[in-house]
Formats: sequence, C-alpha cells, structure tokens
Amino acid sequence: MKTGDLSNIALSEQPKCKYCGAEAEGTYEVIGFKCRYCGEINININPGYLPLIKTPKSVSVSKLRNTIREFLLKEVGSKASIYNIRPYVLPIWRGYVKGDCYYRGYKRETRTRTRKVGKKTYVETYVVYIPMEGFKKVEEHVSVSGKIDVEIYALDEILDNALKTKEYTEPEEFIGEGWRLLAPDLMIEEAREKIDDEVEDSLYRWATGKMTEVFELRPRIKVEEIDLIFYPIIEFNYLYRGRRYKGVADAVKNMVIRMEMPLKPLKRVLYGALAYTSIGIGTFLSTQLTSPAYYVAWIISALVGGYLMWRATAHEEVYD
Repeated sequence: MKTGDLSNIALSEQPKCKYCGAEAEGTYEVIGFKCRYCGEINININPGYLPLIKTPKSVSVSKLRNTIREFLLKEVGSKASIYNIRPYVLPIWRGYVKGDCYYRGYKRETRTRTRKVGKKTYVETYVVYIPMEGFKKVEEHVSVSGKIDVEIYALDEILDNALKTKEYTEPEEFIGEGWRLLAPDLMIEEAREKIDDEVEDSLYRWATGKMTEVFELRPRIKVEEIDLIFYPIIEFNYLYRGRRYKGVADAVKNMVIRMEMPLKPLKRVLYGALAYTSIGIGTFLSTQLTSPAYYVAWIISALVGGYLMWRATAHEEVYD
C-alpha cells in the first residue's frame, strides 16, 4: 500500500443502507454514508468503540481545495496543479493519563579542578557518578491513530492538532459533504494499551535523557479518560513540471500542514555544482591510487558525489 493512500483498504463486507438495503457506494472502509437511492444517512458504530464523541466542526471540501490551491501558488508557483484529492475523516483515540514513575540510576559528569604545586597551577579533570532516584509525576494528554498498519502522511502533526481541538459537531454532519468516515481498527481496550505504551516510551526517553544509565524504571499510570473523535483531513497530489508530489491539509485548521515540493532553483544548482566537484575529485583520485589513503578518499568522494547528485534531483518538505 502506498504511503498515506487509504483508498485501497478493502471492505470485508460491503455496507448496506439499513433503510432500503442498497449497497454503499465506493470501496473505502467507512462507518457512515448517505444512501444514493433513498437519501438516508447511515451511521454504523461498533459498541466496542464507545465512548464515541463528536467530530471537529466541518470545513467544506471545496473550501479546503481552494486553500490548497492558494498554498501551491504561494510556495510552488502557477505551474503547479492539483492532481487529485482524498478527503476522509480519520478516527483518533485521545486519552488523559495520570500517575507516577519511579526511577533509579546515575548520571556521569566530567568536572575540572585546579591544583597548585609550588608556583605552578594544574587543571585536572575527573569523573563523578551522581546517584539519581525518585518519582516523576505523570499527567499527559495523548492521541493515537485508530487505524493500524496504515501509513498516514504527517500523522504526528495530525495527532497533535487533534489534541487541541475543542469545538465539535456530530459525525452525521460530514455525510453527503464529500467526506469518508473511516472505521477504527482499534477497540477501546486496545486503544488504552496503545496509549499506555506511548506514555511508557516517552518516560523511557525522558529517563535516558536525564541519566547516563537507568537501573530501574517503574511507571504506575492509568488512562483516566478516553474518547474517540473523527478528524477531517485531505490528502492530495499535485503535478509540477511532469513530477507528482504529495501533501496533506488539516480541515479543522483549514491549512496545509505538510507538503513535498521541488527544490528551489538555487538549491538545485548548488547541489549539482557540489556533486560534480566531488565526482571530479574522485575521478582525479582514481588515477592516484598508490596508497590505502587514496583508496579511502576516492570511495568517500564517490559516495558524497552520489548523495549530492540525488539531493539535486530530489524534493524537500515545507510546513505551514
């Protein structure tokens, strides 16, 4: 499956309208759709996903498409054109975690001191090992994707934005407006475990950043609150000079949050010039292979030249 492309997720069973029995249109894994025959709105929620709450207030697909166009015009230029867009509503579990964490270890520090011997002053360095032990208070809000085994472009930014959202509407408001509500793969207990894992990982990173060696780390945490929201985003592709690039826009913030883009002309020229210089040095060194040092320098210059040539033809990312 291509990164971020959720359109290839197959349904295990084609959903049907509970009012007239007609099959839902499309191949997305959805929890809600508007029947193309009777016009009724269908929302099907597995009780295992409860508590289910709201969806951030909708921004229309057409409005966000205009936002993407304006961003492309500003960052890339008038020759960039939207290739396709995929508007969908991503399930996100949000948890509020409280507790504490016992830690024990030591921190290694190098210190200096001065010592006078007669009329001379000497500076000495020495190492000290500082024992560290205590409890760290834990109180965090954490969000995790309700979709598993699916790569989503700019997921970190999306999850962070979802944590800050406070104004909601009901999921039904998105049906029939061009959005696809994706069903979560994680049940509520699985989501709790994943949130626990995220917090424990962050505690481990904190401990290893604070101490040189960690002897013991015992988190005692509990997910006090958990809810499921559906967060609207648009993945898109655009064309520029025959190449295709990708990006994602946040419908709640009404902005592009990450996008691939071609290198600026000046950067491309700079990378190209450095690449040819490095390759030229490597070519010269290949005629002077009289010692191991020349062999090493030749290999390094070839690798550097290849990397710079790749950078000259690659893309970069821009964040809004």
